Amino acid sequence: MFLNLLHTDEEKKAFIQMAFIVAIANVEESLDEKIERIERNNRSTISTILNNGLFEGSFSENKDWKMSAVEKAIIDGFLKELELSSAKVSTGQFNRIIDELTPVLSKLTRLSEEERRLEIIEKLVEDGIAWDTIEQIDPKSARSMMIELLSVALIDGDYAPLEKVVIESITKKLSIDADEIEEMEAFVRNMNQVYQSGLEIIIN
Repeated sequence: MFLNLLHTDEEKKAFIQMAFIVAIANVEESLDEKIERIERNNRSTISTILNNGLFEGSFSENKDWKMSAVEKAIIDGFLKELELSSAKVSTGQFNRIIDELTPVLSKLTRLSEEERRLEIIEKLVEDGIAWDTIEQIDPKSARSMMIELLSVALIDGDYAPLEKVVIESITKKLSIDADEIEEMEAFVRNMNQVYQSGLEIIIN
C-alpha cells in the first residue's frame, strides 16, 4: 500500500527481512490455538481460511519455523510490488542463527519452548536485518515499513505473542513513537474490517 515510499534497494531488502521475521513469529501457536484466536477476533474468516488451506507455507529449510500461506502470500506481494526476487533477499543469515541457537537453547531446560523461541526471534531482529544499511532511513519510509509490517502481524485479527515482541523491537530500531504505533494499528484494523466486509459480500 505504501511501499512506493521506499526508495533504495537497501531499504526494500531490510523491509522484506523484517516482514519475514514478523511472519514466522507466531510459530509457537498450534493450528488449534491459531484458529481459536482468529475465531475470537473474527469468526467470519474461519471457514475461508480452512477451506483454502491457508495454514500451509514454509519459511526456509528450517521446518520448525513456518508462516501461514496468507502471510507468505502477503510477502510475495511485497516482493512483487518492490520488484525484488526472493533470491535478492537472502535468508541465509536467518538459517544460520536458527541452526546455531536451537541446539544450544534446547540444552537449557530452565527455559520454556516459548522462551527459547523468543531468544531466537530477538537474535533474528538484532542480527538478521541489515540495520547498518538503513541507518539514515527517512521517517516516512520508516512509517511506511511499520504500517505494512502491522498488516502482516494483524492479518488474523490480533498479535501472536512473539509477533508483538518483533513489532516492539522494530519500532525501537525505526525510532517510531508509541502513539504513532497506536494510530497505525487502528488504521490497519480498520482496513482489515473493510476487507472482511467486502469478502462477506462476495462470499454471501
